[in-house]
Amino acid sequence: MPAGPIEVRILRDEPALCGALEALASAGATEFIAYVALHGYRATSLRLRDSLGPYKQQASKSEKTIYDIAAAARKALGPERFPGAYAKSYELDREVTCDWVRFSELV
Repeated sequence: MPAGPIEVRILRDEPALCGALEALASAGATEFIAYVALHGYRATSLRLRDSLGPYKQQASKSEKTIYDIAAAARKALGPERFPGAYAKSYELDREVTCDWVRFSELV
């Protein structure tokens, strides 16, 4: 199974996005995209808020922070590959592949 035009690479020291990006992705946007890819290509804003980076220690953190990171992710991937949230759920296009997901499917 080949890598897509954009690949989330987490089998390394630091996660990275590789391929046909529309803009550079911040560390937060990369972590956001990796999380969504690893969780079935769909995640709710509440789950993201409670799971990512420093926000998992701050349960009362505003969802606006997640919206800001999602906007940075959308800027990097483009709106076709990462559209806006629908009913507070984010969905990542399957054209964005993940090395860990591909590895897991092969094993």
